[in-house]
Amino acid sequence: GYLVIPITGYRASLDKCLRNGLKNAITSNPQIKAPTTVIQRLGDSSFSLIEIIDEITRQAVQKNGYKGLLFLFDEMGKALEQASFHNQENDIYILQQIAEYTGRSSNRNEGRSTNGESRPAVCGASWTPVRPSPLVPHLFVSC
Repeated sequence: GYLVIPITGYRASLDKCLRNGLKNAITSNPQIKAPTTVIQRLGDSSFSLIEIIDEITRQAVQKNGYKGLLFLFDEMGKALEQASFHNQENDIYILQQIAEYTGRSSNRNEGRSTNGESRPAVCGASWTPVRPSPLVPHLFVSC
């Protein structure tokens, strides 16, 4: 299966919500032995979130046998409101970056790079409401 990364939105940047969710998910799962450096980088916004996601994905796939990561974003509206009220247009761009990351990863030939190196397989990204309401967006990203 997938390593589930629950992300709960609150009145903070999307980047911060994602970093906190990732940190909570990998530190609370005894099977995931993420290097201390990954956990430290999650707390430092100068490190690329996409690179951290890639590293966590590799760890989950190669060392723990997961198919990839599955992000479940609840209360996304709170983070989006924060971005709109504080003119954080670049913050919303992180969603596009994640979608592009999954797109690049899903184009890999059966999970292998051109030099034969093992790569995590990716299913893709989609917006799907968990409850039958268009007002409750959730981001499902498997990578």
